[in-house]
Amino acid sequence: MAHITPIKNTRQVRYWTRKDVGCPTSGVLARPVVWSGAGLARVGLSAGTAVDPEMASELLWGRHPITGRTLRRLRTVTHDHALLDATAFAQALRERAAAAGREPVELLRSQRSKDRWKRLENGLGKRKPEPLVPVKDLDRLAKDARLPLGELYPAGVLGFARRHRDARKNGAVLGHGHTFNFVKSLSALLAIAPPWMVKVIMEEVEAVGHEVVAAAEVFTGYGVTGEQGRGHLAARIEGEGLLAVMNPHAQARPTKGHPGDPSLHLHVTFVNAIWCRDSVWRSFGSSGQDLRRYNAVLGEFAKARLRARLHDRLGIRFERDPKTRESEAVGIPLKLREAWSKRSKAIRAKAGPGASAARRRVAAMQLAQVERRRQGRRVWDPAVLLDLWRTEARTTAGDLDQAVATTAPGRPRTRTAEPTMEEVLARLWLPRRAAVRRKGCERREVLAAVIATYPDNLRSLHQAQEMTDRIIAQVFTLLPVKSGTNWIETERYRVPPDLVATSKNPLHWNDPRRPSRGSTPATTAAVLRRAQLDRARPPLPLALPSPVQPEPRPGPAPRPVAADRTDQVQLDLGLDAAAPVPVVPPDRFGQLTIEDAIAEATAERPHKMTGDLELAEQVAAAEQALAQAEQAAADHELDALQRIADADAGLGDLAVALRRRRSALAAAAALKTEALVLLDRAADERRQAAAERKRAAGLQELHRRRWLPLGADRAKAARLLQDPGKPLDPEAAARITRKGLPKHIERLERSAKDRDDAAEVMKTTAKNLTEAARTEAGRVHDTVEAALLEARFTEREIEDQDGAARAADTAAARAKHDQDAAADAPKVADARQALKGLRTEVDLRARMTARQRVDEEQERRRAREEERAALGARPAPVQSRAVRARDQQAKHPGSGQSQPGVKR
Repeated sequence: MAHITPIKNTRQVRYWTRKDVGCPTSGVLARPVVWSGAGLARVGLSAGTAVDPEMASELLWGRHPITGRTLRRLRTVTHDHALLDATAFAQALRERAAAAGREPVELLRSQRSKDRWKRLENGLGKRKPEPLVPVKDLDRLAKDARLPLGELYPAGVLGFARRHRDARKNGAVLGHGHTFNFVKSLSALLAIAPPWMVKVIMEEVEAVGHEVVAAAEVFTGYGVTGEQGRGHLAARIEGEGLLAVMNPHAQARPTKGHPGDPSLHLHVTFVNAIWCRDSVWRSFGSSGQDLRRYNAVLGEFAKARLRARLHDRLGIRFERDPKTRESEAVGIPLKLREAWSKRSKAIRAKAGPGASAARRRVAAMQLAQVERRRQGRRVWDPAVLLDLWRTEARTTAGDLDQAVATTAPGRPRTRTAEPTMEEVLARLWLPRRAAVRRKGCERREVLAAVIATYPDNLRSLHQAQEMTDRIIAQVFTLLPVKSGTNWIETERYRVPPDLVATSKNPLHWNDPRRPSRGSTPATTAAVLRRAQLDRARPPLPLALPSPVQPEPRPGPAPRPVAADRTDQVQLDLGLDAAAPVPVVPPDRFGQLTIEDAIAEATAERPHKMTGDLELAEQVAAAEQALAQAEQAAADHELDALQRIADADAGLGDLAVALRRRRSALAAAAALKTEALVLLDRAADERRQAAAERKRAAGLQELHRRRWLPLGADRAKAARLLQDPGKPLDPEAAARITRKGLPKHIERLERSAKDRDDAAEVMKTTAKNLTEAARTEAGRVHDTVEAALLEARFTEREIEDQDGAARAADTAAARAKHDQDAAADAPKVADARQALKGLRTEVDLRARMTARQRVDEEQERRRAREEERAALGARPAPVQSRAVRARDQQAKHPGSGQSQPGVKR
């Protein structure tokens, strides 16, 4: 049995990327988590290597695990905080429409609102209504219908939704978590086997996991692009392989204080991304639909391949259990298998008798939560756990060594032969829903049933597919079913009556989960007993036509004019017998000869008036024209693909122009920044020059007053001579003399003049740099202010600019590709059609009789003579006298008659 779970949020990503995946692990039975899939080379990883949970999380979120670059943009939806229950609004609108005697849609004015109301009505009219609607849509509908929302919803609720109206959350499926469960007998063998055998079994489980991922690539290794629905079918593009994380486990979850029974299973996490042939990352398998459709096929394939591998390495034989219809290992007692099924028993007991699959899943979740609260994240010691299992097994089954020796005697000397078609058909069981479905059985259901019939000799998926094709060609009947999907296989087949009778739940089987009215416990027990007897009854042999020859798989049937809605049960009961087809008498052409029939069929041929040699030349010319058209289309395709690759690599026109513009603006910003720095320095120099002139004026004033050698004037002069920013020298005043004071004044004035000159030079340089910056920015038709603004961009903004440019280049390249393809396709089609017509003419002429060839040759001559006669009947052009005389002389060379105007 295989289970699949879509991964949509952060909690599920953490759950499926950690090592335990919600299951307890023990050191002896644990295996490392490894990568798998053929698409790992695109992200720099390799299959079989250990998995880093952070890398796996990055891949699931659509980012490169090493560089962090976005691989696939995820779809977002409106956040839950911005959703409102539309039931109140719908009721109010309907009441207003009923009061006005009109339909609700008539109260809406715009076509957009009308379409949104129809979708809302469809959502509310389902069996499980979907009343939550974005507040944006409700505001638009309410405004269009003139219906105030404030009267329908509490102010707090409406205000909260409007505050979060722009909030978004992830709405894409990030991946798919697959769990493959193996039979309980192998789990029991794993618990009681010696360590070397445990290692062999776990190695084979890991190898089977890689094969399952490869099989999933066969069925789902493609992506789709374009519009799907409303009469459109998206195009399917083949991919290069899937990305998966593989994690084998051997222990079930705890139950009622027990650490957990042995349970061999395999977790495979598929990343919802595939590298397609058009160099784009997309969702694989029609957004995972094909993966869910082939869930049963992959589950049966995993179990069949593990049986074959264990048989080849350990000699384990398998027999089908009549009750569960699973191939169990021979030698493991039934009591031991039942004793180690505590969790399934607890789930059935909590869910109740006759519970549905959904109810059982809920019960399993509740039990897991209870045990998690009771035991926490406790990890049992491997030696204690194995000892506990062996003690339980010894109490239930007795001698464990004898059971292991009987179950796994050793590698067999010869390999088991492939079963024949009769043996597969004798063991074939189909689900009841597939056997009696009105529109027939799908090929994937037959493939899963065929894989389940192989006991221990399935060598590859191709072997099972070939056997399925042979059985379908011999036993099943193809039904004309119209499909509007991109799935790999859409054919449906009529199930033969014998196989319907031997299906898992025959037609007379009553479902004990749905007892009829007035049923009692006694009748319910009787129904259960009858169902057990039906399941234990051996299958009926199918009558095969003879001789049995393998035939190729039939292609899809042509789509009928009207859909075939015949009930499959009526088909099985033989109620679909059609009226007898009238027989065409053998002398249909009794009064018509074969030659006349061929002439009648070739009466309207377009090349009827062409000879054999001319037709051969036309065929050669048509072939050359077709080759030229195809070569031109191929050249255009290669050029377009090169342009797309260059655009993806950032070598497109817009990306190159953006880099050129960014380089020019960076240079302009650097020049302008340097100019601003120089202007600041010039202003500083001018301020310092003004300060020095002021100090020189103060000293000049002191010198003019003829200050005394001693006193306060000397200290003031010392302060004026002290440069700003330097500590005051206490002995400077003592060194000042009246004769030396003019020298200090001259030094300060000279320094102020030098500073003014330097400031003027800086100002001129800054002006030149500004002009250079303006020139650099003008090269890309921009301003210096824009350069300064862009120089402050963050790395994220630059990355967004580059991404937008690459996206625009890619879109332009794809548009050019589509335009060239649209222009080349009609040319190739016309050339191919012309060549086809000519080759048809060649084939028709090859089947002509001799009489037809003679008649056609005569007709062609007659047509040419008529054409010449028609040309001869035209009026002759006016000729000169000399030309007429020369023509007369050429017709009668011996004539001696002289012609006027001609010299002899």
